[in-house]
Amino acid sequence: MSRLLDENCGISKEDPYVPNITVGNKTNIHENPWIVLVSSSKPCGGSLITRRFVLTAAHCISPKYMNVRLGEYDTRHPMSDCNDFGCTPRAYNVDVDKKIVHSNFEYDIGLLRMQRCVTFSNYVRPICLIVGKTFGPISLFNITGWGTNSDGEQQHRLQTATLQQFPQSRCESPGRPLDISYICAGSFSTDSCKGDSGGPLSAIRRFQGQERVFQFGVASKGLRSCGGLGTYTNVTHFTDWILDVIQNHSG
Repeated sequence: MSRLLDENCGISKEDPYVPNITVGNKTNIHENPWIVLVSSSKPCGGSLITRRFVLTAAHCISPKYMNVRLGEYDTRHPMSDCNDFGCTPRAYNVDVDKKIVHSNFEYDIGLLRMQRCVTFSNYVRPICLIVGKTFGPISLFNITGWGTNSDGEQQHRLQTATLQQFPQSRCESPGRPLDISYICAGSFSTDSCKGDSGGPLSAIRRFQGQERVFQFGVASKGLRSCGGLGTYTNVTHFTDWILDVIQNHSG
């Protein structure tokens, strides 16, 4: 029987998830509450999948001190919620106390355990992972992040772009064929870029009568030009591994 990894997943406050980072569009501030900024030796993204775990790319995980930033939207102009009792920043950092990468170094997937469980809000909410079921073919995905554009400009506001799925052979390099553990996706006008690694490749799917945002990939590798095609770790291929990690490292 199929279920969601977290029942609170994949729904944003206004649910304006419109497929619109190199030539991307700014997202709505409530649109992607699962997106996470991952502090590492290189700029990376990630996705909140439970109250305590963040999914990212293995190459984003550093042996040094790491933390994650939740609820972020505009890195240049942080926002706060205010009431009669004062103002509280929407975005905040949580230290990482455990880092787990797949035992096969060729699989670019990893999990970060936060030092504490987080409270869900309009700005912090997990993305959906399906357990015990696979969806049918998906032709279009969304990729989200703060990565640089094709001109090398860092984006301070969260961006989203629509990508098309392509045959895996289109993303293969000489001597390195792609198996089902990866997704090949891209666009003639948009793509993920430097700083988007580890971020979620997602799509809307209906589950038990309700539309939710599901994660299907993790941004892994792309072209140096930040355009065309990129490879994404196939999350559904690693669902059992993700479940094992969470079960064994939740204490």
